[in-house]
Amino acid sequence: MTAIKSMPKHHLAIIGLVLLVLTGFIIDMGVISPKLNRIAQLKDERVMLETRLGEVMNGRFREVDAERALGVEDLDAYMKGSNEDLVTYVGRQIEDAGLMRLDLSTVDKSESTNVVVTRFDVRVTGHYNEIVSFVKAMESSPRLAEFHNFVIETPLVGKNIEGRFNLSIYDPKTRR
Repeated sequence: MTAIKSMPKHHLAIIGLVLLVLTGFIIDMGVISPKLNRIAQLKDERVMLETRLGEVMNGRFREVDAERALGVEDLDAYMKGSNEDLVTYVGRQIEDAGLMRLDLSTVDKSESTNVVVTRFDVRVTGHYNEIVSFVKAMESSPRLAEFHNFVIETPLVGKNIEGRFNLSIYDPKTRR
């Protein structure tokens, strides 16, 4: 105690200041630093959640855009498609377009690991806009369709034209 009394006042002030700074560091390490670390952790989690939310919303908007473009209310149900056999499916598309079916025969069927490809020879008769309607219906259907050797002929008699083409339908094996 006598050593402290014999010290000059400025030394005592320096020692008091050092003790005050050390006390501040101890308090900072014990109380403030964990809170700052927690704040930094929460900010990182917020950024991650905002990113994930953005990805989800972006995907949902793309799904909504696809639903709007295809004119359907539920994209998942649309992509599942129907379970009707392909001959019935193509025949219904022909009739829905207003065409008369002259020939619809299965030419070939092949399978790969995930896809079944069925090829048809098709002959239809009707107005040009009905043939266009059929092609558009096949293009926008949930089944992937590919046209080959597309020929349109005007008959000698009548207003209707005849369309002849090969049609390939690609179906995922999960649909069958």
